[in-house]
Amino acid sequence: MACITLKGPNGERTIPEGEPYKLLIGEAISGVVWDCGYELSSGGSLPNEELSDKLHGDGIQWGSAIKWATTHLGIKQCSACHAKEVILNHVKENGWIATLKAIKAIR
Repeated sequence: MACITLKGPNGERTIPEGEPYKLLIGEAISGVVWDCGYELSSGGSLPNEELSDKLHGDGIQWGSAIKWATTHLGIKQCSACHAKEVILNHVKENGWIATLKAIKAIR
């Protein structure tokens, strides 16, 4: 996994790929380390086995799966994103055509 290296008055720090960060006062990006040995954390959510069991038991809730992925990539959720999550979670009941039409209606 790649990491961004930041250098500032307090020393140097390494940020794993996909982790959100803010530059501190006097800090600048000094480079990239292509193999820094970090692994993306699960963010305190369900272990992979529990997540897999939940998805297979209830069927995939697409909205929750997309929210999980974007959250772990550091993308913040807006109100339209939350509405799309709820709509996508009901694709099993509503069908793909109705779901896509409902998502398209959200601006």
